[in-house]
Amino acid sequence: MITLAHSLVTYHVTGLDAESCLHCVESVQRELALIPGVVGVDVNHAMGRVSVLMDGPVEESFVLAAIEDAGCEVDLVPRWHG
Repeated sequence: MITLAHSLVTYHVTGLDAESCLHCVESVQRELALIPGVVGVDVNHAMGRVSVLMDGPVEESFVLAAIEDAGCEVDLVPRWHG
């Protein structure tokens, strides 16, 4: 029997929006893909969201650093919609 455990975390980022170029989007994907344990990355630049799929524990500081290395920042302030 094979058991796979994955977790998906979505981050709101600044520096990505509907006007972001493909190079910026690919840069975020490339930086995150280098982190051991990251098995998938989805960048929704129009929504300013980056979703990271992990197959085990990954240090969040590595994810934040990778996003910053790509020229963006994680918005750590929750966005409330009312």
